[in-house]
Amino acid sequence: LLLFRAMDCGRRSVAMDDSTEVQRQLYNTIGIHLNSLPECAVLTDGSLTDHPIIGATAGFAELTGYSVEEMLYRNCRFMLEGVPGTAISKSARTNIKDFCAQCRNETVAAIGELASVQPNRRKDGSHFVNFFLIGHLRIQGKPLILGSTINLSEGLYTEMSAVQWRAAWEESRITFKKIRDHLFTVSGTQVERSLGNPPSGFAFYRDRLQDHCLLLNDGLSAVRREPHQLAQHCLVFGDRPVEQTSLGYSFGVRIDRVISTFVGLPVFGFTKREPQDKPWLYPDVVRCLGGSVLIGGCEEAFARDKLEHYVMGFSTPPQTEIQTWSRQPDVPLHKRHLQTSVEVGDVFHCMWLHSGQLQLFRNGERVLDFDVARPPDRNQDYYAVVDVSFTACGVTLLPLSGGSDGDVREAAAQKTIGRLVSQAAIERGIRAAVVDCRDCVTVADPSCADCPLMAMSASFEEMSGFAKQEVIGSNCRFINKNCSIDAETRTRLRESARTGCHFKDVLQNRRKSGELFQNLIDMRGIVLGYNVRTRESLWFLVAVQADVSGLNEEYIPVDHDASMNELVKNIHEAAAKELAMLSEVSDADEDWWRLLENPSWIKVEAVPERQELSIEDGAVPAAGGGDRANDSDFVTIAVDAPEVRVSDSHQPMFTKRSKIAALLTGGATLIGGVLAYQLFL
Repeated sequence: LLLFRAMDCGRRSVAMDDSTEVQRQLYNTIGIHLNSLPECAVLTDGSLTDHPIIGATAGFAELTGYSVEEMLYRNCRFMLEGVPGTAISKSARTNIKDFCAQCRNETVAAIGELASVQPNRRKDGSHFVNFFLIGHLRIQGKPLILGSTINLSEGLYTEMSAVQWRAAWEESRITFKKIRDHLFTVSGTQVERSLGNPPSGFAFYRDRLQDHCLLLNDGLSAVRREPHQLAQHCLVFGDRPVEQTSLGYSFGVRIDRVISTFVGLPVFGFTKREPQDKPWLYPDVVRCLGGSVLIGGCEEAFARDKLEHYVMGFSTPPQTEIQTWSRQPDVPLHKRHLQTSVEVGDVFHCMWLHSGQLQLFRNGERVLDFDVARPPDRNQDYYAVVDVSFTACGVTLLPLSGGSDGDVREAAAQKTIGRLVSQAAIERGIRAAVVDCRDCVTVADPSCADCPLMAMSASFEEMSGFAKQEVIGSNCRFINKNCSIDAETRTRLRESARTGCHFKDVLQNRRKSGELFQNLIDMRGIVLGYNVRTRESLWFLVAVQADVSGLNEEYIPVDHDASMNELVKNIHEAAAKELAMLSEVSDADEDWWRLLENPSWIKVEAVPERQELSIEDGAVPAAGGGDRANDSDFVTIAVDAPEVRVSDSHQPMFTKRSKIAALLTGGATLIGGVLAYQLFL
């Protein structure tokens, strides 16, 4: 046991040495270019959870009293040492941690800069109040986090008015952009601001984002950070004008992520204000947006003719400033019960007709229709507006295709809606089949950015401690928070999510309560149908999971094949039922996706590198004396580490309390307190 612990410590030491070497290379190639700059800024490695410093300016070294060499490869929290806990904002630190975690997402196209005020401690022990702004950038394929700082005052506390805050924000952002562009220049990084010809006709504008906005998928997807804490702060615009059709203007989005903390529709609309990287880009709230017509929220519509934003006070804006329409105009806002729900997979389409009608469609059905008495000007450019707010916390722009003729373009848009409405029906069937499944099951959608969960069983809620409303629309990595996972296993997980290949292993996971447990995960892709026009496969990522922490042998599942087959049968039946119901109300949508008569598992296999676990100088012998050179299947037997003994012949001996944990695909590893032996069959 001591030998294996030493082996594990050795692997960790090698990993740390490799990580430090990478950081040295980042400093020598990137961070070193900050050394002589007079501005106050620091650069960290965003790919690592501890975000070590890989560069700092001369101005930052002068402010803190630490030399650049003293700061390198350390987390910035050393400047909080000696600062009273009562002076540190916990909510700000939580926000910063979430921002840094999002920066590690490889699909990030842009993320809104984050600003905060915290007291810090210099090397000499003195305190100062630090206003800092951090932003994301990618150089040489590495996610980096650049922070610019301003010394507001000496001591632990200070007061700032809203005007002073905005001035500090802009000053810090100017410094951030200046140093960012300097690093891009010296590293030869080419920055692509937007897609040349996005399939949706436009992408989301990325040069200035609100502080809780995250753009993925080349700017076609927008996500609200910390959605359970904030209902708004993710207002986005199109980066180019919406194309005009014979009917008017229109665009659509697919809902990727939802939460139940807030209730309300996202807000959609159009504005004549061209988005620019200027301080005045965003209004206080979306309804105050200048030169706009908007629809959604609490089933309302808004219109403001003046180009400048309305400045919100304590009273309701007068109709002369912001004209408002509502489905329930006589019901107070807090007593309204919305008739339109928002679910993952829903398709929303916003249309502003030349007649002056502003309409909102959900899954092809018109849910809101207001005569705003403002026909669009045919000679004016209009930009799409989406406020990713309330229930929706992630959306993706719908692709449009067709010729330049308006009618053709509009018909193509309606076809896109039909295609995704049909897909949404299948997804409703999946959710219906999974919700009451007796096994611990999750289903994710690999067609969406970051492969978010779209369905989960009650058993998974019970095992993980997370309610469905908290995590649907999020990647399943929330149960991996601060858990140990080796690079090879992480690679196999990502490959399974990307291709649907089979993944089976025991991972250390964490419940919502913080308790660690051993999770047996059996994950693979299932192809349910195909697109009859494009022959595109419709597949989802299905995972059956089980808590195997401390279980006796007779209760450990050897495999999940029976559960998987039963689950797929139920999903297929539920999806077929939903499509049949859809065909009763539409004469075209059923032709978009066709279910396979027999759903099939994706056959691609991720074959891990075979590793033999040696005990001292001898390898563990093959079970049954098989020829390892000719056998590709093997199992891992997990044994309670304190009960392991090694015989003179190096054959592992199992005491009465030692239990076989599971049949797994993978190599020998130390998982928590469980020592896993790989035996070839």
